[in-house]
Amino acid sequence: MIAAEDTLKVGVIGMGPVGQILAVHLKEAGCDVAVCDRDKDKMSLIRKDGVRLEGKIKKATHFNCAYTSARELAAQNPDLIILAVKVHHSDSVIEELLEVDNKTMRLMCAQNGIDVEEKLVESFGEQRSFRMVLNFAGNLMAPNVVNVTFFNAPNYVASIDDSQEIFSSRFAGLLSKVNLDTVMVNSFSLVSKVWEKTILNSSLSALCGISKLTVREIMEQPGMAEIIEQVIEEAFN
Repeated sequence: MIAAEDTLKVGVIGMGPVGQILAVHLKEAGCDVAVCDRDKDKMSLIRKDGVRLEGKIKKATHFNCAYTSARELAAQNPDLIILAVKVHHSDSVIEELLEVDNKTMRLMCAQNGIDVEEKLVESFGEQRSFRMVLNFAGNLMAPNVVNVTFFNAPNYVASIDDSQEIFSSRFAGLLSKVNLDTVMVNSFSLVSKVWEKTILNSSLSALCGISKLTVREIMEQPGMAEIIEQVIEEAFN
């Protein structure tokens, strides 16, 4: 049983595979979770039927609070807001969040790419900004159903300026308690993890393009893990 003082009030913006996977696990961990996506039809379905995970992770849950604007979600004064939107949507989401900024909520980037967290830092400052490196993936089988294709544990989370390591550790612990293993690291280590993930994605995208296989199918090929490791090592050297 997870104690109430160990939980958080969390908002997840972006109900693609990443956002849905995180939201389901945070709800299971006992957090008060609100979800948000601009797709009104998707959010109507999530309000009615909840979210279901299938494939490598099988879980389902409902959410009491589901919004179609970041402004509405931020008005609920969550402890933490997680951005799981496409990077090109970040500016408009941040603009909405700034309209109701209570100066205490924390912001976390759960997006792929180099320096994608900088938009949060510019708007909310380093002390309130966090970044995750996610090592799971999935695809939408329906607007509210995610096929989780793999989870190569762990995920990583860090405070941008290392001033919020206690909060980072608390957040990582919540996800780990529900088997979405997540490790708190310092900001220096996180940079390495970001580059590893970026190189991995670049390598897999090229291989998928050549072979016409999915990422999951590529990773299941004999000896492919060793090839990818060599590519990452060569890129770092």
